[in-house]
Amino acid sequence: MSYVFMVARPGQKGHAAFDRFVEKSRPVVAAFDGHFQESDGTESTGQASGSGAMVVRFTSMSRARAFYESEDYARLHGASEQ
Repeated sequence: MSYVFMVARPGQKGHAAFDRFVEKSRPVVAAFDGHFQESDGTESTGQASGSGAMVVRFTSMSRARAFYESEDYARLHGASEQ
């Protein structure tokens, strides 16, 4: 089975804002069959890892694209940039 991975890292707002973004992302990621993952391949609780990155695994490119293009993700992403 193939997977698609998306990686997000903290921006200029810093780690606290990024951690809030990760927390709020959980239900949106789940709605598109995504799973948070650690860099070693194990499933994660969805917290930003020690690397300071969020890694999400999707079962297909279509699910990853649907997540990325969703209104829910746009709202989360927009709120994290404010």
